[in-house]
Amino acid sequence: MKKFDVRSLPEWAQQSSILIAWPHRHGDWVNQLESIELFYCQLCHLIAAKQNVIILCFDNQHLHHAGKTLDKYSNQKSINRNNIRLIQVPTNDTWVRDYGPTTIEKKQCKQWIHFKFNAWGDQFTFDLDNQATQSLYRQLSPDFPIQTSPLTCEGGNLQVDGEGTLIANQDCIINTNRNPDKTKKQVESELSTLLGITRFLWIKDTCLKGDDTGGHIDNLVRFSDTDTLLYSSCDAPTHANYIILQRLEDQLKTFKRKTGDRYKLIKLPVPAHPPVLETGTAKTLLPATYTNFLITNHHVIVPAYNVREDLVALQKIQTCFPTRTAVNIDCTRLIQQRGGIHCATLQLYCP
Repeated sequence: MKKFDVRSLPEWAQQSSILIAWPHRHGDWVNQLESIELFYCQLCHLIAAKQNVIILCFDNQHLHHAGKTLDKYSNQKSINRNNIRLIQVPTNDTWVRDYGPTTIEKKQCKQWIHFKFNAWGDQFTFDLDNQATQSLYRQLSPDFPIQTSPLTCEGGNLQVDGEGTLIANQDCIINTNRNPDKTKKQVESELSTLLGITRFLWIKDTCLKGDDTGGHIDNLVRFSDTDTLLYSSCDAPTHANYIILQRLEDQLKTFKRKTGDRYKLIKLPVPAHPPVLETGTAKTLLPATYTNFLITNHHVIVPAYNVREDLVALQKIQTCFPTRTAVNIDCTRLIQQRGGIHCATLQLYCP
């Protein structure tokens, strides 16, 4: 098979639906269910207005609960329930971006790739998450194939431009806690074959404080088109992530497009005063960024943290997506489990 027979779809490609996993009492949200469910209702309200949403539910009881919760919210702010489908697919956690299917086009036919998932290096329970893509595939019974990869790889660490270029954090995939028996050359060969990658742009030694993924790329840098990169930035030397983000910027400045030209780099400021997780007397910095946005068919949904940087980031992102409307969503609840809107969602391009 020739590499050009396979194409990874960029996130701005036409989507069939957005996939999310509804929070449940068996996961990390058990003590914050009411507040986090409100966030997911708000998210569904935004997306389902113009696009299909598929929601993974833990079991039949949970499915009915999620439906009733959406209906109750809809009494106040109308949700287009016709665009929402609830499916029983049990999960351990809500970060569906990392364990859900990766979509490719193979000879112009769409196909799912199922990478192995081990909860960011065996940090948490992951048995159900690792099975979720296959379970969803069986539930949907689609007329396209699915392929399983031997690589452990999370979707939040893959940024593609649709033309064969991949940006990823090397530390999250070429690592003893993900693929201990694989060399860099072997990983690149597998990704080239599966995803049609011909150019690898690796970020290294870059992980925000509080990011338990090890430094996923969606918290650091994103494509907005084939020529433009939006990236997390900090100009304050006293900021906890200043040195880390300076290192990121230095690496991005060396990256070149296929033409040999430099990328257009757009800074997205991180919050000057990031949210923290308070556990007793201990405070842990949380990895709040604006690169963790979601691209839908009609919108770019941007995290907000109720700080002054929210508006700056929203305006910059809007400029980079002129055919979509950039909108904020309050992620102060979601970030409490160290994830963002991109982490909690996944674009599906078929069925």
